[in-house]
This record gives sequence, structure tokens and C-alpha cells, in this order.
Amino acid sequence: MTPDTKIKEEVSKYLENADDRILKIVHAILKADSDHDFWDDLPSVVREDIDNSLLQSAAGQGIKHEEVMAKYK
Repeated sequence: MTPDTKIKEEVSKYLENADDRILKIVHAILKADSDHDFWDDLPSVVREDIDNSLLQSAAGQGIKHEEVMAKYK
């Protein structure tokens, strides 16, 4: 039995008896560790808008957060 197999078996036993809080924690850890990037789920139009916004900000064309908050307060 490899060390990985032993760990998997032990984790499985813990999960069988885990309460909702532990299951949610483990789920969050596994989800955060996944290779899936939310960027890939965004529509291309949204990705383009974000890219354009970053370019504008880098060029100094953005509006400071404080100014926007003051305007819409």
C-alpha cells in the first residue's frame, strides 16, 4: 500500500463521519485547489471589457475609487 493510498483511505474514513462544517471546509479546500480558472467561464465580451479596463487603468485613464464613491454616495 502506497502512502497516498493510505492517506486516501484515512481521509475517506474521516469524511464518512464528518459533520456539515467539516465537509464544507474540505469542499472549499478542494475547490480552491482545482485547476479550473473562473476566467475561462466568463463570456468573451466580459473578458475583453476587463482587459480594456486594465489597459485604460495602466494608461492613467481610470477614475479613482474615492471619486466614484463620492459621486455615488
